[in-house]
Amino acid sequence: NEKEFIAYDKNGDTFQKDVYIDDNQMFGWKNGIIFFKDANPSEIANTLERWYGVNICYDKDMKGLFSGEFSNMALEEVLSDIGKKSNTKYIIGDQCI
Repeated sequence: NEKEFIAYDKNGDTFQKDVYIDDNQMFGWKNGIIFFKDANPSEIANTLERWYGVNICYDKDMKGLFSGEFSNMALEEVLSDIGKKSNTKYIIGDQCI
């Protein structure tokens, strides 16, 4: 059951029409669900930083996209799982290289 929505990109100052299928993509946060669909490393880090209130570092040369969802999991578990599936190492830290 596809639904359309408008997304605002504050960095590009643009609006974009998009389609989502899974309600967790839009509303999962209300139930403690973090949802990623084709997210790049920067989007993943930004989401986890907001969600857990920490700084997340990763290799800026890493490319690729990740999809998955996490329900009420500890940050370390989320980072480990994403790292294994996307071959990107994420760490918690104040000093990113």
